[in-house]
Amino acid sequence: MISAQTCKQLRGTFRNSIVQGPSASTGLFLCYSGAMFGILLASLSSAFGEISDSIGKKEVRERVASFYTFGFLNLLFGTSILIILGFYRDAFVFSLASLPTFLPRVVLEVLQAHMTLRAIVKADR
Repeated sequence: MISAQTCKQLRGTFRNSIVQGPSASTGLFLCYSGAMFGILLASLSSAFGEISDSIGKKEVRERVASFYTFGFLNLLFGTSILIILGFYRDAFVFSLASLPTFLPRVVLEVLQAHMTLRAIVKADR
């Protein structure tokens, strides 16, 4: 294993890098730094997404919720958070010049969401 002193030196030289080391389990050694908080957030987000999909799939199979209710709830919270943050930070910009590309994108996004939800419900895991 790499000592704490070596880890401090590596942080100074290769900030936020994965360093090859003599780890028995993975072959990689990772020096933790405060900038790696994003990895933790991404992992938690992925875990909560998987849990959400599993609960939704179970609800649809048991006929507690319809396919469309599952889709609505699946997309509602993420979209709401992004819109609220856009207005809160005063960074929500919509231009009429973007309508020619916005309208086809909306149609494609709805189609993609529909196919994704069908795949989630039909998946065996």
